[in-house]
Amino acid sequence: MRVTVTRGGAPRGYAIPEECKPHIIVTISKLDRDPSEMLAPAALCIADIRGAVQPFLAGLKHLNRLEQVMAATQARRDGADEALMLAADERVVSVSSGNLFALYGSTLRTPAQTDFGIAGTRRRLVMENWAGQLGLKVEECDLAFADLLHAD
Repeated sequence: MRVTVTRGGAPRGYAIPEECKPHIIVTISKLDRDPSEMLAPAALCIADIRGAVQPFLAGLKHLNRLEQVMAATQARRDGADEALMLAADERVVSVSSGNLFALYGSTLRTPAQTDFGIAGTRRRLVMENWAGQLGLKVEECDLAFADLLHAD
């Protein structure tokens, strides 16, 4: 299930209307696989497009995801399952359609969301519930592409 909330219709322009009538869209779709089955390792490509650094939007899940659309299109074109998204300074942002965790011993590291990224619901579940149940510690930190090469 996916729930999307918008401010609703508005006159032309970018300013937020003084009165909003929110639209709530609920989409329910069938799972395309059995969630109890382990997935095969994902084939990654590195997205050509770089993720924008925008601290005011960091962590927010909003509908402006053109960078991710372009990265996912590249992944499909390149025959990859997912595209690794980097910022212009080579810091890891995420993958095009999800959050990223790298395992180092008993520690999961995930990109800090001070400049970019989405505070996804599954990311929160991993950080607050699942990692601890598996005896893993979670660190939010800046990760460079080179750091991923040393992950377990």
